[in-house]
Amino acid sequence: MMMQPQQDTVTTTPKALSDPFDLSFHQGAATHAHLTFAPHQEGEHTVFRVWAPHAEYVALTGDFTDWNNGTYPMQRLTEGGIWETRVPVSQLCEGQAYKYFIRNGCRELYKADPFGCLMEKPPKTASLLYSIQGYPWRDAPWLNWRKEHFTREKAAHRPIHIYELHAGSWRRHADGTPYTYPQLAAELVTYVKQMGYTHICLMPLAEHFDDASLGYRPCGFYAATSRYGTPKELMAFVDTMHEAGIGVIMDWAPASLSKDAHGLFEFDGQPLYEYQSVDRMECPDGVSRRFDMGRGEVQSFLLSNAVFWIEQFHLDGLRVCAVTTLLYPDGARTGKPSREATDFLCTLNRILSQVAPDVITLADMAFPTDALADLNAKSLGFTLLQNTGMLHELLAYQREDPLWRKYHHEKLTHPIGEHQLLALSHDAVNREGRALTAQLPCGGAQALANARVLMTYLMTVPAKKLCFMGTELGQKRAWRFDGETEWELLEDPAHAAQQLFFATLNHFYLEHPALWELDGAPDGFAWIDAKNRDLSIYSYRRRDTAGRELIILLNFTPVERRDFLLMVPNSGIWEEILSTADVAFGGEGSGNPAPTRAEKISSAGERAIRIRIPPMSASVFRRIDKRG
Repeated sequence: MMMQPQQDTVTTTPKALSDPFDLSFHQGAATHAHLTFAPHQEGEHTVFRVWAPHAEYVALTGDFTDWNNGTYPMQRLTEGGIWETRVPVSQLCEGQAYKYFIRNGCRELYKADPFGCLMEKPPKTASLLYSIQGYPWRDAPWLNWRKEHFTREKAAHRPIHIYELHAGSWRRHADGTPYTYPQLAAELVTYVKQMGYTHICLMPLAEHFDDASLGYRPCGFYAATSRYGTPKELMAFVDTMHEAGIGVIMDWAPASLSKDAHGLFEFDGQPLYEYQSVDRMECPDGVSRRFDMGRGEVQSFLLSNAVFWIEQFHLDGLRVCAVTTLLYPDGARTGKPSREATDFLCTLNRILSQVAPDVITLADMAFPTDALADLNAKSLGFTLLQNTGMLHELLAYQREDPLWRKYHHEKLTHPIGEHQLLALSHDAVNREGRALTAQLPCGGAQALANARVLMTYLMTVPAKKLCFMGTELGQKRAWRFDGETEWELLEDPAHAAQQLFFATLNHFYLEHPALWELDGAPDGFAWIDAKNRDLSIYSYRRRDTAGRELIILLNFTPVERRDFLLMVPNSGIWEEILSTADVAFGGEGSGNPAPTRAEKISSAGERAIRIRIPPMSASVFRRIDKRG
């Protein structure tokens, strides 16, 4: 970038904006700040605005000025530090690069536009002129269905199973380059539909400089990453998903900003978007800083950003990342959470529920203690809480040798509250450089069998579900952002059978309202036996609003059990309708191919069915005949 000397400072006498935007932006009440700050046309001019209260001089520079800092100096409009310049439309073309030149004392900075909707492909760092308007959406039928069936209240009674993926590594070309948005849509839509997922969750797509950050340290919060195409190509991707009946959720990272020199970091020459005090501003990773959630302008920036992604890209939900970091900016995990962060999250959910009441929000909380879970459900207003703590305990149980699992039996018997999301997310299934099946004891066929039982548990307890890409294949290697899913495993019959099991289980979940209609309700779930620690066997009931019941039994040891008496709530004939031991799934054979009549086993009228339990397996039963 060629840098020319700037002119002397121009007048900075503030003048008031003609509308109340200035006040709402500074007070943290603006929800559409991007409409005022992002480059936009007014008459014969394109208007550029930026917030830089500590700056002495600000100028627009770019391709159209040969990067001269004096061609388009900006005028300070408000006491709060909003600067503006107007450029004749005839001087600009779509795709031209630009930045803001900022001088504060001896510091001279070139910053990308905080509200710009497109940036150069990394490692380049400039913003690009781009009109985000005018995409011809085709998803009106989906949005109408969503409005009718998927409000926040109704979402609790809908099936939700989310396929989490990283856009750059789901599939790659033979030369190692990632798929573009159009290429990804063409293959992903068919795969997700065939596998039986209801939604996809994209890891962050806001522009980020470092691939290894996975998008969780964005530098362009309003810019869809150019790694895979243009914003309108991302819109077309969402459109394709919606036409197939697939919802689209995106990870949203409002807790911190990257320390990239061209980004929000010390934007006008000193801390601005970040906390001012050193003890609060720095994140433990050393390469990012915490947003100052007590500053009105920061709140307006982030609230507007959430609304921007929902409205402009027709997203069906946001998974808000690092909620615990927001609530505890001092790093403590005890005591009361930050009042300013709590207020922000409450405001965020209130605003989104007004702007789009049929859009869901998910809280990704790294330390979901009982207090935090209670806070989320009662105060913060999220649709779902990602129950990370329960998943950690579940996976810790799975890593135990089956011989010793009886000593940790209670890890699977914790009550599951309302509005819960059980997530085998990318960080859960990639631990210490090992994929999920590599974490399980014994390995080989038994590890795959163990994974099938684990997944049956997740899909049949009362909560919504999320699963990271590749888990359905029984991946052997830990996921890498610069690689791709181990599709070559499908050449192995055992892994092809594992994929078939996941697809079968997903569709089974969708077809049985007992597994999702009463999630969180007392009538939807009941333990049959949660205390059989010596055999590491669990059994429970699920029920729908029509009274139809399923009984689930899990065997977490590689030991067969014959003539096992499974308690059932009613007399009649019961049949096994799903078994993870099915030969088609790579198992040794279903344990109960023939229907079984319930036996009376006590004078109190208790009844049970006599069954065979295959080693390391899960089975689901239903009543097919009330007689008996």
